[in-house]
Amino acid sequence: MSRFDLWSGAWALLQCLGLFACTQTTHALDDAKLVDLAGTASAHQSSTLGTFAAALAVDGDPATFSHTAGDETTAFLEIELNSSRVIRAVSLHSRQDCCKFRSRDLNVVVLDRPGGQEVFNYRKATGTLLNPGNELCGPDQLELDLWQLSDTLVQGGSVRVERYPADPGQIPPVCPGMEADTDARENPVLSLSEVSVWGVSP
Repeated sequence: MSRFDLWSGAWALLQCLGLFACTQTTHALDDAKLVDLAGTASAHQSSTLGTFAAALAVDGDPATFSHTAGDETTAFLEIELNSSRVIRAVSLHSRQDCCKFRSRDLNVVVLDRPGGQEVFNYRKATGTLLNPGNELCGPDQLELDLWQLSDTLVQGGSVRVERYPADPGQIPPVCPGMEADTDARENPVLSLSEVSVWGVSP
């Protein structure tokens, strides 16, 4: 990530701390001030397969992973921050051991608080999903820069990752060097090794 003007960043933060109206559109902040807010957050998911709980996606260990049961239309993982924070970016890390093709057809939603109102929705902002149809062939990670997609600072207390089912008529891509995704209609399992939420520490 590039660095941003400190003075403009301070002004934007004053606005979102409530001293001024939070309508500043200048996305200015020193990236050195950013921390992974998920490291101190809690998490829950729409369902759980075995012992692969949502907390394993925020434990800081890339060898572990969360995993939903795969018996629902839209699976989700929600990261609940300790409080409302300005969020710069979100990183989604695929499992290291297998099944990277499952990091597809994803949406990221920022809520003002856990279970609250949407303040950012990637699908609504872009008209598409992250890695639709696995066109990226199972990436190690997906990076979402909220400041490139929103004309205002994004501030929220919760980040939800959703996986949508693939188009039944879609033909999976042939991805050399990785296991085949043999069924484009696979149940929308959501399984991630880590979710990082880059934002402003208090």
